[in-house]
Amino acid sequence: MIKRVNWIIASFVIISLSACTVGRFFVYNFADITDHKIFPSRTLTKSSQPFEFEKRADLKKPKNFKINGEEVDFDEYLENNKTVAFLVIKNDTIQYEQYYNKYEESSIVASFSMAKSVTSMLIGFAIQDGLIDSEEDLVTKFVPELKEQGFDKVSLKHLLQITSGMEFNESYVNPFGHAAKYY
Repeated sequence: MIKRVNWIIASFVIISLSACTVGRFFVYNFADITDHKIFPSRTLTKSSQPFEFEKRADLKKPKNFKINGEEVDFDEYLENNKTVAFLVIKNDTIQYEQYYNKYEESSIVASFSMAKSVTSMLIGFAIQDGLIDSEEDLVTKFVPELKEQGFDKVSLKHLLQITSGMEFNESYVNPFGHAAKYY
């Protein structure tokens, strides 16, 4: 009886780990800035006329600040909080640029939520250039296949504000949850 139970448990573990969602949850667990190493990718070719930001001649480190009444060094704070890159751009000019924890300008990292800001800017430019009529345009105008997925009333604005109304639980502890499935 004990051998049969062990066999059943072992079979369940093997099947669970081989399933895409559950297997990835246990193998990769949480999203990480090195995810580019585990997922497929494609190389983009550099433009023949790339845009480059001007760089301020005297890149000034932002001022130290206080947390709970104690002065904190700006760079030390970022490094201690696992920041790998910090960039400030104002009026097309790099005001400050610093890399931490063995990362450098050429390092590849996942952008995570920063991509939402860049996407918002690109949508704004596309509206300004007349490529998109309005942020009120429905997502299905651009990706008609999503009508069947419940996106028929979701606008670009909903997506930009992360208010699509689509059910999503961002729990990172459930191997059967939404985050594990989409990861």
